[in-house]
Amino acid sequence: MQSLSKVNIPELLGSARPRMNFNLFWVDGAYTLRVAKVEGAFPWHFHPESDEGWIVFQGGMSIRTEDDALELGPLEATLIPKGLRHSPLALQDGSIVGIINSRTFETVYTDGEMTDEKARFRVVTLGEDEALGTA
Repeated sequence: MQSLSKVNIPELLGSARPRMNFNLFWVDGAYTLRVAKVEGAFPWHFHPESDEGWIVFQGGMSIRTEDDALELGPLEATLIPKGLRHSPLALQDGSIVGIINSRTFETVYTDGEMTDEKARFRVVTLGEDEALGTA
């Protein structure tokens, strides 16, 4: 018999470094749900082969594009189409978000090399076998 498990997201992120994100689980081995506590801005980039979904659980985010910016508050979400150049910005440091990506997810930075100094989000994703909620 298989059993279910749960993850307390605030507890998981409570001991993490700012901007660290965690792969919670894979869906059908093709899509991942990651969570992060974010601050500042992420460099301008796009994803050539995959859409990217954002859900704000706590705080606020602005998803900036070359033509506009979309503000998201708690329990609001958006889908960023593949190929759209964007730069997520935390409107409140410590905002908690969920990010949905496909296994073929690739990021192309468009404002030069990404360095730790430039990156305000720290992307640290656990591998498939390390994803929480898996056996």
